[in-house]
Amino acid sequence: MGEDLTPRRWREAAPPGSPRRGLRRLRASEESEKRWT
Repeated sequence: MGEDLTPRRWREAAPPGSPRRGLRRLRASEESEKRWT
């Protein structure tokens, strides 16, 4: 269950101690990728 709440992508994208910011960054990175491509 824990892994479902915090997938590897979130852990890699999110800095230690701030999973919420990581989630926002992950979405922003996805949007930027769509714009760049």
